[in-house]
Amino acid sequence: MKQINIYNILSKPAAVLFQMLKAFIILQFIFIYASSLAQEKSKQVFDSIAFYQKQLEKPDNSKSRADNLVKLAQNYNLNDRHDKASPLLFEALEIYKSLNLEKELAYCNYEIFNTGNAKNSEQSRRHLQAFYDYAKKKNNIKALVQSHLGFGVSYLSSKTYPKAKENYKKAIALARKIGDSLSLVRARGNLGLIHSGYENLQDSARIKYQKNIDYLQSTTEHELLVNNLINYANSYEKEKKFKLALNYINQAKEVPISTNVDLYHKVINAKLARYHYELGDYKTALDYMYKSEQLRRKINYEKQKIAIADLQEKYEAEKKEKENIVLKHDIEKKEKVQQLLWAGIISALVIGSLIVFLILKNARKKRELIRKEEQLKQKQIEKELKDQELNSIDTLIEGQEKERQRLAENLHDNLGATLAALKINLMQLQKPDANFKQQALQNGVELINDAYEKVRGMAHEKSTGVIAKKGLLPAIKKLANQFSTQDLAISVEDFGLDNRLDNSLEIRIYRIIQELLTNIIKHAKATQAIISLTNHDSCLNIIVEDNGIGLPKNFKFSNQTGIGLGSIEKRVENLMGTIEIDSNPQRGTSIIINIPL
Repeated sequence: MKQINIYNILSKPAAVLFQMLKAFIILQFIFIYASSLAQEKSKQVFDSIAFYQKQLEKPDNSKSRADNLVKLAQNYNLNDRHDKASPLLFEALEIYKSLNLEKELAYCNYEIFNTGNAKNSEQSRRHLQAFYDYAKKKNNIKALVQSHLGFGVSYLSSKTYPKAKENYKKAIALARKIGDSLSLVRARGNLGLIHSGYENLQDSARIKYQKNIDYLQSTTEHELLVNNLINYANSYEKEKKFKLALNYINQAKEVPISTNVDLYHKVINAKLARYHYELGDYKTALDYMYKSEQLRRKINYEKQKIAIADLQEKYEAEKKEKENIVLKHDIEKKEKVQQLLWAGIISALVIGSLIVFLILKNARKKRELIRKEEQLKQKQIEKELKDQELNSIDTLIEGQEKERQRLAENLHDNLGATLAALKINLMQLQKPDANFKQQALQNGVELINDAYEKVRGMAHEKSTGVIAKKGLLPAIKKLANQFSTQDLAISVEDFGLDNRLDNSLEIRIYRIIQELLTNIIKHAKATQAIISLTNHDSCLNIIVEDNGIGLPKNFKFSNQTGIGLGSIEKRVENLMGTIEIDSNPQRGTSIIINIPL
C-alpha cells in the first residue's frame, strides 16, 4: 500500500486548510487520548479470565484442571495475550498425554498452533500435524477442514503459496462435502488472497470475494464480511482503480462489528485516507488519516496497559511470595516449639502405652494358654467319643455279618432242602402217569408255600463271603454278573483299586451298591446300568447310573421308609461321605457318592 506523507499533503493546495485545523486536531487528539486512558478491555474477557483463574485454585482432578487451563488460554488469546496462553496450553498438553486422552490432546495441539503469530514455524506445524493425524484417523471431516485451513494459513505466512493453495482447495472440497459454509468462506477468501497477491489474478480473486460477500450479507458473520470487502477493495487498489476500491471500503465501514472494532476501523480509515488522497480529496484524506492515527495510538495504549497490568501482576505475585516466606518462617518457628512440646507428650504416652501393652500382653498370654489347654481337652474328649462311635459301628457291623452268616446257613439248611424237594417234585411232572403229575403238583404247591413262609421271615439278606475272600471289586463284579439278565446289562468300571480297603468299609460299600442295583431292577425299567469305582487322592468315588425312567421329582433319600433306599444316605453320612442325585426322564438316573479313605 502506498504510504501517505503529511509533508506531501502540505505541498498540495490543502496546506492552508491543514494549518487552520492543526490546533483543533491537537486538542481533539489530547481529549480522545485522555479518554482512552479510562477505557478497559472487554469486561466479559476479563471476567472469564478471573473465573478460570479461580477455578484453577480449587483442588481438582487432572482432566478438569487441563480443561480449565485450555479455557483460560483461549480467553488470553482473545485478548492477544499469547505469552500467557502458551505455557497454560503446554501444561494442559502434558496432562492430556499422561491421561492418554486422544481427543483432548489433539484439540490442545490445535489451540497451541493458533496461539501467537509464529504459525509458519516448523514447531507450530508439528502441533497442527498432530491434530491433522487425529482427524484423519477418526475420519472427522470438520477437523480435517480445520487442519487444511491451518496449513493454508501457515504456508501463506511463510509465502509458500503453492502449498497454501493446495491446502485451501482441499479445505473447500471437504467443507462443501459436509455443508460447512463458514469454513468454505474462509478457505475461498484466503485462496482469493493468493490469486490477488501472489498470482496477480485480480478477476479470479474478486470472483471468490464476491461469492463470500453474497453469502455473508445474509448472516451475522460481520467480521468475515468486512474482511472480504477490504480484500475486494485491495484487489482494485492493486490495479489503481481507487474509485471502485473506495466503493467497497465504504461498504466495509458501514458493517456493524462487535469484536476487534478499533483494529478494523484503523485499517478502514487508513484505506479511506489513501483512496481519497489518490482521488484528490485531500481534506477528507486528512480526516481519515487522523482517525486512523488516533486508533493506532489507542491500540498501542491498550497493549501498554496490558503490559503494565502484567508487570503489576508479577509485582503482586512477588510481594505475596515474600509475605508468604516471612509467614512461613514464623509458622516454622511456632511449629518447632509445638513439635518439642508434642515430642515430650508423645514420649510420655509411648512409655505409658508400652507398660500397659506389656501388662495386657502378659495377661493375654495367660488367657491364651488356658484357652489352648481347654481346646486340647475338648479335642481329646471328641476323639474319645469318635473312637467309641467307630468301635460301636465296627461291633454293629461284626454283629450284622454274624447274623447274615447265620441267615445264609439257615437258607442253605432249610430253604435249600425245601427247594431241592421242590425240584424233585417238578421232575415228576415229566412222567406220563397222571396220578403222579397231580401228586407232584400238589406237593410242589405245598413246598412253594413253605419256601415262601421261610423267605418272608428274612430281610433282604445276601451272603458277602466273597468280600472276605477276594475283596470289594470282585464282589461287585460278581454282583453285577448275577443281577444281569437278557433285558438288563450291568457293567463295572474301576480305577485305582489295586489294593484292598478295610474289611468293614468294603462290606458297607458293598451293601450300598447292592441296594442301589436292587432299586434299578425293581423300579428303573432300564436296559443298561454302569457301576464306576475310582480311588483318587484318598477318596473313593462311586457312580451308579442307568438309562431308566428316572426318580420322582424332588426325590430325597431321607424321605424314604424301610430298610432299602431310606438307609443309603444315613450309611454314607456314617462314612463321612457325600451323595448327589442327577435324575432326568430323558436320560435316567446318576447317583454320585464320595467317601474319604
